Amino acid sequence: MVIGNAKKDGYYTITLRKVDSEDANKLLDGSKFSVYDENKNIISGLENLELTNGSITLDKIKIENSGKDTYYLKEVSAPDGYQIIEDYIKVQLNKNWDGVNSKYIISVNDELNNTQNGDNTQTLQAKSNTGIKYDKPDDVVYPVNKASIVNCTNSGNITSNIGNASGFIAKSKCIVNISNCKNEENTTIVSANHSAGFISEAEEKDENTILELNNCNNYATINIISIQDKTMALSKDASGIVSYTKAKTRIINSNNNGNINAEAGEKGTSAGIIANAENEVIINECNNKGEILAKEDASGILAKSINRNKKVTIK
Repeated sequence: MVIGNAKKDGYYTITLRKVDSEDANKLLDGSKFSVYDENKNIISGLENLELTNGSITLDKIKIENSGKDTYYLKEVSAPDGYQIIEDYIKVQLNKNWDGVNSKYIISVNDELNNTQNGDNTQTLQAKSNTGIKYDKPDDVVYPVNKASIVNCTNSGNITSNIGNASGFIAKSKCIVNISNCKNEENTTIVSANHSAGFISEAEEKDENTILELNNCNNYATINIISIQDKTMALSKDASGIVSYTKAKTRIINSNNNGNINAEAGEKGTSAGIIANAENEVIINECNNKGEILAKEDASGILAKSINRNKKVTIK
C-alpha cells in the first residue's frame, strides 16, 4: 500500500512601515531601506527601496515548508529632519502548518540589532505586552505585538498574594505562541486571582489576537488561595494550561498532569486545560490526568465558555 501526501504551498508578503516616534499614526515618506538575507548578504533587487505613503510591500514569497525565514532590514537614508536607524532590523517569520484548517499560519518577531560590537551583536527586545513600546537612546520606537516562548521549562514555585500566578505568562494582551514547554513535577503555582500552568489571564487587543499553545505539559500543582485579609477570592480560576481567556485560543497536543484546586474562590472555576473562555476555542488532542476541584465549575478539559456567539471545538 502506498499513501501519498500532497504537498501544500502558500505565500506571504512583508510590508514595511515607518512612523514618527511620537505619533504612531504618522507615516513617514522618503526613507530608503535595503533587505538582507539571514547571513546579512544583500538580496538582489531589494536595494534602496523607497517608502511611498510611509510603506512598501515586498513581492509574494513562496512557503514550501514550515520553519523560520529570517531577514534583516537596513535604513539607507532617512526623511529630512529625522535620524537614520543605524542598526539592522531583524525580521523573523515563523511558518507553522495548521493541520486543522489546512493552512499556514505566519507570525512575525522583530528586533533591533546593534552592529557596533562586531560579532558580539546585542539584541534589544521589547517587553511582551502589546501596547508597551521600547525606546532606544536614539528614540527609535516600535510596538510589540507577539510573545513567543519555545523549549522552556519552569522548575520553580510561583506565588502571588494579589495578582495572577503562572509558570510562564501571568497576563497578556498580544499574540502568544508557547510550544514545547513544561512545568516540572513537585512545583506549585498559587495566587488569590487567576492561576495557571502557562497563561493565567489573556485579554484581546484586536481581532488578530490569538493564543497558540502546542505540546505544552503541566505537572505542577495549581491552587487558588484566600487573600491576606482572610476574605475569600471571588470568581477566580485555576487551570493546568490557560486559566481565563478573552482572546481566541488554540491548544494542541497539550496535557495537564497536576492537581488543580479553586475551592478557595467563592465562585472559583477549575479545569485541566481551560477554566474560563469568552472567545473562540480549539482544543485538539489534549488530556487531563489531574484531580480537579472547585467551588463552582470543574472540568477535565474546559470548565466554562460564556460567549454563546463563539465556536468551541474539542477533538
